[in-house]
Amino acid sequence: HLPGSEFQAVKEEEEEEEDTKNLFFDCCLDELESMQNGKLAKEPSENKIARVENVISKFKSLCFEPQISIPDVFIWIMSGTNRIAYTRIPIHEIIYTENKRGRGRSCGKTGSYFLKKPRKEKIGAHLSLNIWFGKFEHVANAFKTPSGSEVTVYAETYENEMSVMGSWTTKLLPRPKFSDITGKYEIPKDSFAPPAGWRFDGDWIISVDKAISFDNEQ
Repeated sequence: HLPGSEFQAVKEEEEEEEDTKNLFFDCCLDELESMQNGKLAKEPSENKIARVENVISKFKSLCFEPQISIPDVFIWIMSGTNRIAYTRIPIHEIIYTENKRGRGRSCGKTGSYFLKKPRKEKIGAHLSLNIWFGKFEHVANAFKTPSGSEVTVYAETYENEMSVMGSWTTKLLPRPKFSDITGKYEIPKDSFAPPAGWRFDGDWIISVDKAISFDNEQ
């Protein structure tokens, strides 16, 4: 955790670096446009190839990204407890950002995904999906509903409490009573509805994971 002043300094440094990258990117585009406008027409072929390779190397220098900590998306077909087929979608291909240059190439686009059988190359299924990954607040911008279709939203909500004098309470809670895992975005419990033809089997209960009662070293 960084103090406020250090965090601001890091943020300003990142913004400055992003501005520099954008300027460099625009310069590369200008250089490509000059080539398309015939300014290389009279130059020898060797010079043309060298100029093109130089621009390509510049673009490659902008493509470097640190390893994304978010795991990839796995889609499984299940039969009971058996895994029949799966596909893996790299998260960087579907991630959404407000900056268009940072979005994944498949974000919000309909694509074909072939599910393979585990440990085999044989195709088990084919899916046509329109998929994206991002914050709930960006759903209206990231995903455009095709005409005549329905959208089903899958989300998780967490009930938040805090311990005061040994007792758990929701009074003076610094976050919503029900929220996402970060505690920043409110997701009320009553906003969840079962699919058509289904119903909840009773009220919500606290389900304690029994594994937390064991020592990790055992």
